[in-house]
Amino acid sequence: MTIDSSRQAALNARESLLAWTDEVDRSSLSDLRMVVSELVALSVVNGASQPIDLQLELDDGEARGSVVDAGHVARAFQGAGTGETDSWALQIVDALVDEWGVSPNSEGVWFRMPVERLNEI
Repeated sequence: MTIDSSRQAALNARESLLAWTDEVDRSSLSDLRMVVSELVALSVVNGASQPIDLQLELDDGEARGSVVDAGHVARAFQGAGTGETDSWALQIVDALVDEWGVSPNSEGVWFRMPVERLNEI
């Protein structure tokens, strides 16, 4: 999915997940919406001026995703985990996902997080 890098980008990213309402339980969907929103907002705040590529996939109780924007969101993650300099957004993402990282080409960020599917309940 391509998201315009405007002030509405995080809202548009959150709204894109409404399609998962029948697939994922409310708590998992809320966490996933928060992660996607924070990553897209970081992209915009760090200077993304071209469309942002948001990829999401749901498989075996896990959501995997990436935000690619020519490196703007990846720059926000450089030095992450060092403590005091971490933004609230990075702390939120880190708390909600199992694993995240900067893509090999440094043009985006990927994440993996557990979700509870409705058909598993």
